[in-house]
Amino acid sequence: METQTDTAEIVISGRALACVLGADRDAAWASLIAGGAAGPAELTALEPHEGGPRTGYQAADLPGGARDDLPREAAYLRHALAAALADAGIGAGDVPADRIGVVMGTTLHGMRSAGVALRADDPAALRRFQGAAVLQAAVAGLPVRVEGLGVTGCAACSSGLSSLGLARDLLEDGSLDVVVAGGYDTVSEYAYGGFNALRLISGSGVRPFARDRRGMMLGEGYGVLVLERGPDAAARGHRAGFRLAGVGESSDAHHLTQPDPAGRGAARAIRAGLGAAGRAPAEVGLVCAHGTGTPGNEQGEAAAMEEAFGDALGGGGVRVVALKSRLGHTLGGAGAVELLLATHALEAQVLPTTANVVPADVESPAVARALVTGAAAPADPPLEAVGALSIGFGGANTFAVVERRDAADRERFGARTPAVRGNDADTDADTDADTDAAAGNGVVVTGLGVVLPGAVGNDAFRAALDAEPPAGGGFPTRVDPAAVERLVKVRRIRRMSAYVRLTLAATRLAVDDAGLAADDGVALRAAPGVTGGLLGTAHGSAGYSEEYHRDVIEHGLDTANAVLFAEGVPNAGAAHLSLYLGLTGPCQSVIGSSTAGLDALRFAAARLAAGRWRRAIVSVAEEATPYTAAAYAACGGDRPPLSEGAVTLVLERRDEAEARGAHAYATLEGVSGALALAASPAHPLPDGRALGAARTAARSRAGASAAHADPLRGRFGRLFSVAPLAAAAAGFLLARRETVTVSTVDVHGGAAAARFRCPGPGEASRR
Repeated sequence: METQTDTAEIVISGRALACVLGADRDAAWASLIAGGAAGPAELTALEPHEGGPRTGYQAADLPGGARDDLPREAAYLRHALAAALADAGIGAGDVPADRIGVVMGTTLHGMRSAGVALRADDPAALRRFQGAAVLQAAVAGLPVRVEGLGVTGCAACSSGLSSLGLARDLLEDGSLDVVVAGGYDTVSEYAYGGFNALRLISGSGVRPFARDRRGMMLGEGYGVLVLERGPDAAARGHRAGFRLAGVGESSDAHHLTQPDPAGRGAARAIRAGLGAAGRAPAEVGLVCAHGTGTPGNEQGEAAAMEEAFGDALGGGGVRVVALKSRLGHTLGGAGAVELLLATHALEAQVLPTTANVVPADVESPAVARALVTGAAAPADPPLEAVGALSIGFGGANTFAVVERRDAADRERFGARTPAVRGNDADTDADTDADTDAAAGNGVVVTGLGVVLPGAVGNDAFRAALDAEPPAGGGFPTRVDPAAVERLVKVRRIRRMSAYVRLTLAATRLAVDDAGLAADDGVALRAAPGVTGGLLGTAHGSAGYSEEYHRDVIEHGLDTANAVLFAEGVPNAGAAHLSLYLGLTGPCQSVIGSSTAGLDALRFAAARLAAGRWRRAIVSVAEEATPYTAAAYAACGGDRPPLSEGAVTLVLERRDEAEARGAHAYATLEGVSGALALAASPAHPLPDGRALGAARTAARSRAGASAAHADPLRGRFGRLFSVAPLAAAAAGFLLARRETVTVSTVDVHGGAAAARFRCPGPGEASRR
């Protein structure tokens, strides 16, 4: 593993945003405190449809107008990235390019490009669709080179805040020196049609927490924060004014689209964030609520805040603002945009306000006392810290805390020990001693589940590896659906996409293989609250997504299929995983790249090594559809046919595995990544030389310089993000080498590698 740094403060050295209130953060803040965007306007950027104009909260125009050479989301994201780096005082060459990374959260990444492809019957237009493509387009044109990492995360509407937790991991384990993190989502027919089909769109503004709340309205937002370790910022002469004090995450394990009405998951995330920050509830003077204005959200969110903040809510120092009443719901951008505006409140000591409601309208008496309404006013008492809460589809909850940072704080921070350093899940079992014990504690693979065409199960996979490859490449490319259904054993499987089914089937095998299945053979037998889930996928639920989007284009925004929308979002696999296993710890996805599986492995390993998690489920899956195949064929290249499949690993800290008598397939010794950049904005993809250099860099950083023969070649088709973990699984099962190394590269520039050490002669082995 990469070198663990001391517990250094993570500072916010740069900030930038674009939303309906303005295309830069100062303009947006000025508009906010002046009472701006209290009502929606026509979404002129929405793809054209019959039925008249639709309203919402579209981002203000960029300086200089729209760019024809970039998709809308990439143009706005590039603008925000450049502004945030400039705000941080980072110019070309100030920080080595391989020490800078980007981690962005999103709900729907480049979905507008999918609409272009379907309308024009041009699958090649999908080259700009995936998260990795959006990042490459945004990053390649920056004045600062970014070559350390490029990752797109998805925790649905919690994505913007969850990206801050991923960035924190990379800084704390010493992988990178600067991480640019945040979230984004653009205006799209895909999102509008889906939320409208779920009957969540309000026809006349957003009234958060009101008894007669009628629903949400879509917004557009891009929020970017530059994060680095405090001493590093100081060393380059930058005085950061804020620190990211804590991030708490949880899963509801309740429902795919409805939050827990009792708010238990969100309350756990709040308590975890407060614990990570070492803050009592009353010390977080302003909380940006998720506050969508939908009946289900506010019931659970009010309950969560009442439980987590207790008497501090309202009368005891915690005030609440629901900024979606002025911004609309910016989806993956929401948490980052709202937290950024909260930092302005902390800086100016002014409270922004909630629009469209007064305290008498509010259903919860505690929230009514806490909710800031009317005109912006000075904060009294003064703000010491602010927080933001995001609640996403599938029960993904994140709460982040930011503190002011003055000279005295900078001097004493090293001696200050948070009550629960950085634990994502709120649980009595997580303590400082638990975190300290993680130092030097290895990460081991204790469970394995493989679901591939013609090889469902570990024994079948081993047999396929031992057999001669089929002559002429005549291998299967589809997994037997009946075999998957027999493994998953839940009635709702018939609604799930192929991607989700494959994920759950591989996970069922891995959990059983690790000896962790409960008596029902499904739920975890122990510690679901300190087990995290990280999934990886390049394409997600591609079939459902295509079917849903075609229907919207052909029949209009008012006829969208709610089931296909909900089951087709990129985070659907993580949502179903938490429901399936009863996971109440964090569960999220890395999406849109062939490196997604190894990236998920990297973040899971970092959280285990830091003591945040005790156990992790890392699952990677791909479904293969005719349209996906057509897209790759249209983009050129003579490649093997696309295959579907999934691999799940159970990772544990070594002490956890030894305590329960588990045997290990391997120890994870290193995992890392790199990012290749296109030669110029006019050429949107990196060339072969740049991709090769990125792969070499990723291997070197992971200690995986040796390249082994691909055991999958000739036996399976093109597996994208599944391939490297399937190759690792092959190495574990065949047990022919003491060291197993795997690597991959994505056409959009991402590269990743991992190195495992398998038990040698005389060591405990798996079987």
